[in-house]
Amino acid sequence: MSAPPVDGSSASSPQKMVIIATDGVNDPTRAWVSNPSLRSQVKVFDTAFCSTFKSKGVTVAIINTPYYPMTWDWGYNATLGQPGSLGGATRVDDIPIALSACAGKYFTVASDVASIQSAFTKLFVAASPIRLTN
Repeated sequence: MSAPPVDGSSASSPQKMVIIATDGVNDPTRAWVSNPSLRSQVKVFDTAFCSTFKSKGVTVAIINTPYYPMTWDWGYNATLGQPGSLGGATRVDDIPIALSACAGKYFTVASDVASIQSAFTKLFVAASPIRLTN
């Protein structure tokens, strides 16, 4: 059952938004360096939480700070450089696919300080007026 629509116009109708700034990678521990069986776990993190949030009327916004392909690095090749499973050529290519599916129009790729600041500004404007609560 989904939550009733809200518009953020009053305290009784709050628009709820979760903002996640992330590289999008699940990295269980650095133990994958010495334990090859853990390397398959270094991939896009599980976005199943998106459905839970959305069913409760919470908007999910994601600012993705991307990994750059480092094809000269053995660690990258052993983990994020492996074939993708979500339609990307590699696991690193799967990251924006999964995060975009989660956040929809609230998905942004931001690779430097200025673009990260801009992404947060756009999200705050989209959520205006903002009422911060705990």
